[in-house]
Amino acid sequence: MMKKYEKVCIVCAILLFIVLFGMKKRTPNNKKMVIVMYGRESCPYCVRMRNQLRKDGVWKYVEYRNVETSSVHRNAYRHKLNSPGVPYFMNPSNNKTTMGSQPTDKLLKNLGIA
Repeated sequence: MMKKYEKVCIVCAILLFIVLFGMKKRTPNNKKMVIVMYGRESCPYCVRMRNQLRKDGVWKYVEYRNVETSSVHRNAYRHKLNSPGVPYFMNPSNNKTTMGSQPTDKLLKNLGIA
């Protein structure tokens, strides 16, 4: 027969599992948000934007795609998106795009998030 503390531990473990593995990236208003950022490690504007997004707490919602090290991302960036430069941002949920170094609030507005 299980003791009371063992039952509590099992329930806590199940709840912890649900919380850790069942959560998705969500904004404070509970809408799913993912931003795709195409960039290069050697690009000073990309470095600036990555640091800025980390500082503003948005980086956890960014899927970073390095066009220098990944041929898949480089080909998608060049041929499908026809973008002239980096950093290049895309919101996959509504296909809005923007590029260049810009304030975070402007970035989110341009992507239709804020």
